[in-house]
Amino acid sequence: MDMKGNNRTHADATASGITAPLHVDGVDRRMRAELEQAQMAMEDMNDRIVELARANEELTDKLQEEMRLRQEVEQQLVELRSKSADRRPEDAENDMLRHELSMAIEELQIMQEELQAAHDELGRRDQTCSTNQVSESLAK
Repeated sequence: MDMKGNNRTHADATASGITAPLHVDGVDRRMRAELEQAQMAMEDMNDRIVELARANEELTDKLQEEMRLRQEVEQQLVELRSKSADRRPEDAENDMLRHELSMAIEELQIMQEELQAAHDELGRRDQTCSTNQVSESLAK
């Protein structure tokens, strides 16, 4: 075989003026096999490079998006701090009053539940007493 992959015999080689020993064909085949393996390895590496480049691009896009979101959050924090600093003392008093009112409402709800439970218990006792009185009246 020559470098172009054509099968050449010793006679062809001799006719064309090449006087190489016959064992060159074996070496030539081995070199071609190694060349093919090297080409396949290069193709595999090229595929891997393309894959890594895509992954890198995706990660770069994701990083840019995360950085954009971070800047938005930082801006929101700056605005909230600014608003917090601009609050008047009356706002703080109103917040305290709101908190006290919500605590009072919660206490009222608890008291309402306790009163309802007491009312229910009185209703059960009254019913039990009425049942006992009826039973005593019937027994007489």
